[in-house]
This record gives sequence, structure tokens and C-alpha cells, in this order.
Amino acid sequence: MAALRDHGADDERLAQLWRRLDEELPERPAAVTSGAARLVRWGGVAAAAAVLLFGAGVVVGSRLGVSPEALVSSERGAEATTTDRAAGEEDPAPTPEPPVAPSSESLLPLTPDPRFVPPSRTPKPPATVEVVEPTPVARPVGPPEWQQLADSGEYAAAYQALGQQAGFQRALAQASADQLMTLAEVARANRQRGLATEALRQLLARYPGDPNAPLAALALGNLLEAAGDKRGAAQAFARYRALSPDGDFAEDALARQVMSAIEQGHLTLARKLAAQYEKDYPSGRRAQEMRDALAEAEASDAGAAADEPEADVDAGAAELAPSEGAAPPPGAAPAEGAP
Repeated sequence: MAALRDHGADDERLAQLWRRLDEELPERPAAVTSGAARLVRWGGVAAAAAVLLFGAGVVVGSRLGVSPEALVSSERGAEATTTDRAAGEEDPAPTPEPPVAPSSESLLPLTPDPRFVPPSRTPKPPATVEVVEPTPVARPVGPPEWQQLADSGEYAAAYQALGQQAGFQRALAQASADQLMTLAEVARANRQRGLATEALRQLLARYPGDPNAPLAALALGNLLEAAGDKRGAAQAFARYRALSPDGDFAEDALARQVMSAIEQGHLTLARKLAAQYEKDYPSGRRAQEMRDALAEAEASDAGAAADEPEADVDAGAAELAPSEGAAPPPGAAPAEGAP
């Protein structure tokens, strides 16, 4: 009730205020009155539009997360703008704002928010890969230079290469049976008979069972015979027959043994070797040659044969019988005419 009384008192005071204004102010023109009426009418329309906009803003703001206070302030601004336009006031032209130079702070790189920095990850150590080194493969050692040259028939160049590669003697000490045969051929082609003889002797001493041994014995006999060493040649031919009794050169080796014994004056040995030849090779191509040579030697030296010691025909590589006048070896048969 007190509120109603207060409200009635306010109405009375408001009526008094309007009466006082009417008395103090002159009469307003009709145009102004009509303009004021239009202003009031348009103000009501603007207020209704503002209410509708405010309601729509509340709905949209609730969905978009806009606060109601912001909507109220925007609606009030819109209402004031509408009222001013209804009153005939023009909007002032917007004043362009001067460009603001960016501050030095804005040019600095942004500092990342520590809340959004991803946690640092410790890099995993790389997987250990075991490197397996390939097993070194020994390259096949090829023949030395001198041997390659000799195999190509370049014996002079091979001999020079031997001189540049620690010499012939070192090659002999390290050579195989095949290489010893090649070394002998290189030395013979370069007129180094002594080196060739040494190579053949080493082959017979170090590789007696090698297939090259019989040929080495035959070649050694040829070299010694050409050098005038009849006794050494006969021993070499006997060595060939011992190593290869049925070899391709066995017949020739035996015939040369006979001729070597005749040339040395060992007629008794020559007769026994000739008899062995006729037994092994009845149709031998050198049988008649040996008979004629033996008959001539016996005729010219009929008395010398009685003092000649005998030697074992099958002695092989053993020493031949010593020279005339020397004592016979133990176990040897007594010479012809001996007591």
C-alpha cells in the first residue's frame, strides 16, 4: 500500500511539472508537435525492434557462447543509433586511424606456451648393426715372371728376369720339379751349361719319384757327354734306365752306355752292356754299330782289356768302375787274367 501511495504522489508531481512547463514555454508549432509525435512513434518501433534483436541475440549468444551483458550493450547501442537516425541526425564520417607501427616486441618470435609444448622425447639409440667383415680370400699366386717368359719361349728375357729376382741360385732352392726342368732349359739356351747341370742334379736328388726324373737323367747324360764327361754321362744314362726300364729312351740309353764304356777303354764293361742290349733288343737299330765299335776297340787294345776291372751292369745310378790300375770295389768280380 505504501508503494501505491508513493506511486500516486509521483503522478501528481509529474502532472504539476508538465503544467509548469506548459506555462513557462511558448506554444510549440504544429510541425514540431507533429514531429515529436512521429519521433515518439518511431521510438516505440525502434524499442520493439531492439527487444526482438535482444531476444534473438540471447538465443544465438547462448549457442555461440556470447555473454548476455555483451548482447545488452550491443542492443542499447543499436537502440540509441536508431533513435538518433529517427531524429534526423547524420552519422559522422568515420575518422581513419593512423597506421600503427609494429612494436619491436611484436617482431620477436613468439614464445611457445609451456602448457602446449609437447613433452621432449629422448631419442632412441640407433640399433647396433654388427658389421661382418668378409673373410679375405687368398689370391692364387701365379707363376713368377721368369717362368711366364720361359713358357712363352723367351729364354733370354727369362734369364734376365732371374737376375733381377734374387738370381738363379735362389730360384733353384725354391723351385718345384717342373720349375727345375724349366730352369735347366733356360740355362742351356743361354749357354749356362753348369747351371743347367746343377738344376738337373737337384731335380734327381730332391724329386726322384717325379715323372720328370727320367727325362732329367737323360738330359743330364747328354750335357755331360757333350762336355766330355764320359763317366758322368754313363752314370746318367744308367740312372735313366733304373728310373724307366721300359721308357721310350731305354734302348738309346743302353746303347750310349755301351759306346761310353768303349770310348773310356772299359772293354769288359762294354761287352757285358752289349750283351744286355742284344738280349733286350734283338732287332735293335744300334746293335751292329756297337759290334763294330767293340771289335775295333778290342783289336787296337787287345792286351789292355785283361787289366780292366768289371762293374755291375745293373748298378743304375751307382758310380761306374774306377779307372784302370785301381783296386776293384768290394764284392766285384775279379778282372780277366787276374790270379
